[in-house]
Amino acid sequence: MFLQFFRQYLNQLFSSYLSPAKNPAVPDDFLLNHISGSFVNMIQWWIRSGAKETPEELAAYFDTVTRPVLAGQGEI
Repeated sequence: MFLQFFRQYLNQLFSSYLSPAKNPAVPDDFLLNHISGSFVNMIQWWIRSGAKETPEELAAYFDTVTRPVLAGQGEI
């Protein structure tokens, strides 16, 4: 249940950073779902693996994997 609310919150948060309809090949709601899911999965991975990385390292990982996706949206 927590993860569902967390994803909803992330969808709202990330939607304010996306430029609408910059990539007609990928619907905006799909992109939001992909990015939010990726973030939630990253947090789950981090916890399961012993939370060895710092928040800054996680942010760098997330940036590295989402930057190419967002490049099609005009965000970098």
